[in-house]
Amino acid sequence: MAAGATVVATTGKEANRKRLESLGASHVVNYRTEPAWGDLVRSLTPESRGFDHVIDIGGHSTLGESLKAVRLDGIISLVGLLGSGDVQVDMLRALWSLCIVRGVLLGSKAMFRDMVAFCEEKDVHPALDDVVFGLDRAREAYERLEKQQHFSKVVIKIS
Repeated sequence: MAAGATVVATTGKEANRKRLESLGASHVVNYRTEPAWGDLVRSLTPESRGFDHVIDIGGHSTLGESLKAVRLDGIISLVGLLGSGDVQVDMLRALWSLCIVRGVLLGSKAMFRDMVAFCEEKDVHPALDDVVFGLDRAREAYERLEKQQHFSKVVIKIS
């Protein structure tokens, strides 16, 4: 991909597989059919060492598997809380992995500028949902997000 990463993506919808592959994912794993996906995706890394960087968008419902997937001294960026349920995460696993678990909600203006410059330089385009909502349909957009019917970013167009 643009930064030289080999990407393994997870999805709960088999319909998303081709789209994730078209965006550059080398492997796509369905976490509904493979609930223990952490060990599976770890096996896809050289010598099953684990991932340098795991981006976790599920929060407490996926963090346990992310901890299985990360390499020793790797980084897990917790960037979302899409998951549901009352799952207890064994954070002692972070000690055994000697990894960093870092929450990321928003960066600075300088970070945003750097991201935009990188996207322009590498011709990277963000993945957006198939449905674009007008401002008058903002409630529908948020319902789509809440029901997890979207693919990537939900778009509300302001004319």
